[in-house]
Amino acid sequence: MEIKKIIDECMGYVERYSKIIVKFSLSALGVIVLVMVILLNKNTGVRAESKLLLDNIENKQYSVAIDYYENIEKKLSGAKREKFNRTISTKINKFLIANGDKYISGELSKEQFINLINTINALNGLDINKTDIINQAKRVADVYENDKIDYDVAISYINSVSILTDVNGKLDKCKKDIETFKESREIFKLGQANQEAKKYFEAIENYNKVVKSDKAYYDLAQKEKKECIDKMYDHYIKLAEANNKDGEYESSLMYVGYLKPYYTDDAKLQNLEKECQGNMKLYTMSNEDIINRVSKESNIPADELSVESLSQMIGDDKYYYAEVYRDKKLINEVLIQAETKKIYSYKYEKKDYDVDYGSGYFMIDENGSYKFSISEDNAKKLVEKRLVEKNVKYKKLDFVDEEEADKRIGSTKKVEDILKDEKNIYYYIRVNKGFFKEKDILVVNIYTKMIYNISNGEETEY
Repeated sequence: MEIKKIIDECMGYVERYSKIIVKFSLSALGVIVLVMVILLNKNTGVRAESKLLLDNIENKQYSVAIDYYENIEKKLSGAKREKFNRTISTKINKFLIANGDKYISGELSKEQFINLINTINALNGLDINKTDIINQAKRVADVYENDKIDYDVAISYINSVSILTDVNGKLDKCKKDIETFKESREIFKLGQANQEAKKYFEAIENYNKVVKSDKAYYDLAQKEKKECIDKMYDHYIKLAEANNKDGEYESSLMYVGYLKPYYTDDAKLQNLEKECQGNMKLYTMSNEDIINRVSKESNIPADELSVESLSQMIGDDKYYYAEVYRDKKLINEVLIQAETKKIYSYKYEKKDYDVDYGSGYFMIDENGSYKFSISEDNAKKLVEKRLVEKNVKYKKLDFVDEEEADKRIGSTKKVEDILKDEKNIYYYIRVNKGFFKEKDILVVNIYTKMIYNISNGEETEY
């Protein structure tokens, strides 16, 4: 009963004051609508202005966009300016991320992307979402790691967005990852090139430097490394044997060293190493060894000599060629046989160091071949044999010098006139046939072994 009474009283109150209630309600509704209109007008203005700015940026009218933004900043009050900046920041952030994806996929050029970055930097009031940029940079590093974009695109993206205000320094890890992968992959490619060239040791070193974090390339590197180890044995054994034969013992041991970590118990490899080490000890001469050998043969104090030397194979024998200096003056060129330590001095035509020590002389012909002189004993034997063939009776054979030979020539000509520049590559032998008999002068070429008679002032083959 009480509720019914209350309801009746309310209905009566409404009937009595209905006109007043209607007026008040309409007034309140009008105020609400007015507030909403004002707010909508404000939001519409901000949206329109931000849309116009974004349209200019999308159309690449960057200078127009910058001028427009500066004008808006001056025109708007503090609260409205903040509202505008929040609105345009959200839109430009989405636009920037979208264009970053386009740049990565190749739809946008580097120049266009950088122009966009520079324009955004010029809009000082914007608040770009750094987290979105950092996440996109991480995606770029991941895509590069998966080998789906090349290095230039990945690193140029990182460098470009690093220009953004307050972003530089936050992308260092992404940049370092990309650089690390790039270096690792370049080393991998170098390994492939070395492997193709049969430089297996170098290739293995390259493959060992591929980083584990670059999993795809690391796995490939391990596979290629195994192939190198399989192929290197026959290749390096062959090179080691050839260098050992050629007297290049250090090179031979180098190739053996390449194989040892992977073939530790290989008997053939162990025997080859021992042979090379033995040969190197026997046949290798240092500059000091050469100086001491020349000093002993020439009786020149070792501390007065210096040499420049190199080793080389002549036939199957190893020799050391050396230029010998005394007081910085070249006094001889020698060949020293590594096994026997015999010394040969250079002598040919005008080039003669006028030395009489050692086991003989050498020359280099026009083809670059080395020729060694015969000894006096062998030259004498050649002449003896030739005299027997010619039935020439003689008492004895004597080696004479140029001056004595000149006296025995039955002509006004001298040895120098007859033999000219080659006079120093002959042995001069006097054939003594007895008292009151003519004594012939025969000459023997120390390199060709040819015998000539110069007794009558002419060089006649004998």
